[in-house]
Amino acid sequence: MMMLPNFLCIGAAKSGTTTLYEILKQHSNIFLPSFKEPHFFDDDERFKKGIEWYHNTYFSSINKEKLVGEFTPTYLSSPYSAKRIKSSLDIDVKLLVLLRNPVDRAYSHFLHTKRDQYEDLLFLDALEKENKRLSVAENSRDFLSNLRYSYIEQGKYFKHIKRYLQEFERGQIHIMIFEEFIKNPQEEVEKVLSFLGVEKQTLNVAIQSNQ
Repeated sequence: MMMLPNFLCIGAAKSGTTTLYEILKQHSNIFLPSFKEPHFFDDDERFKKGIEWYHNTYFSSINKEKLVGEFTPTYLSSPYSAKRIKSSLDIDVKLLVLLRNPVDRAYSHFLHTKRDQYEDLLFLDALEKENKRLSVAENSRDFLSNLRYSYIEQGKYFKHIKRYLQEFERGQIHIMIFEEFIKNPQEEVEKVLSFLGVEKQTLNVAIQSNQ
């Protein structure tokens, strides 16, 4: 029997998802693949490879863990992921969402793209050109460019969460606020463990990834 994720962290990008991933990875009853972001549900080419490929590539080494998770923070803003997740995984799959002040999120995203040498514009210029860039990326099916330059788009939380609420029950979605997570990591992690229905364990919550 294929064991597939029974929970996903779907975003938002640049909102502390890597930190949460590193914390939950310590839990003895949670399996997370060593590769953090499979991008199975938001990348057309990977999704076409099928659910068996997804399992064999990322989840073949599960060892009796109660929970199996996956972290791809761009699932939240993807127009396709909600329906694909619903059609591919267990009907009771749980979803974790981290939200950050959208201005801070956008600037952190910009710095990430600049660090990777894909951005040569100033921040405000990049924001002004975003719609044109995304239109070009969408027309050419350029998945990576669409992710790299969607500084404003990925922060339109209401638009994206509404899409998931059309597919899943509200009780299946746990929303965290990045600023509260950073301020009270122990409390926020305990809320996550309770939501996921797994026992509390002593985990190092002092991790701060991608500072």
